[in-house]
Amino acid sequence: MGEKVMIDDGLESLLTGQQFRRFQERVYAPVTETYGLSLLDIRVLLYLSEHRKYNTAKDIVQRHHWTKSHVSKSIEELIEKGLILRVPDDTDRRKVRLLVCEKADPVLTKVRALHLTMYQVLFRGVEEEELAVVKRVAEKISGNIVQGLDIAVMNKVSQ
Repeated sequence: MGEKVMIDDGLESLLTGQQFRRFQERVYAPVTETYGLSLLDIRVLLYLSEHRKYNTAKDIVQRHHWTKSHVSKSIEELIEKGLILRVPDDTDRRKVRLLVCEKADPVLTKVRALHLTMYQVLFRGVEEEELAVVKRVAEKISGNIVQGLDIAVMNKVSQ
């Protein structure tokens, strides 16, 4: 791509994620309202249920690039509601593992059903080949963002 990059409003909206976030909020509204969970709480709970090996707060922050404070607040909410619990790591006592409790099962059942519906709506009319291209482009853009963040951090340090 040339030096002058023009991004239309639709692409800008997609990259900022605001439109998708509103979509998620509407899709997950039955869960957020019924169980008093935030969208981040739902995403953290879903992540922990699907990534039992990578189940520390640090893992969540690194995987999703969310702020530590938001993840920490969400974890506290989920613990308070009895949906997850903290367990010391067997081999490294500095680590604290986050485990999903049985009490979370009905929440996760509903979340997974809504999650499936959301992605069916999201990718309606998108062919498998098109989806593969989107995934490849998204990975490239994500890598560029990570590099850009690293460059920004290095520039800030050198000032």
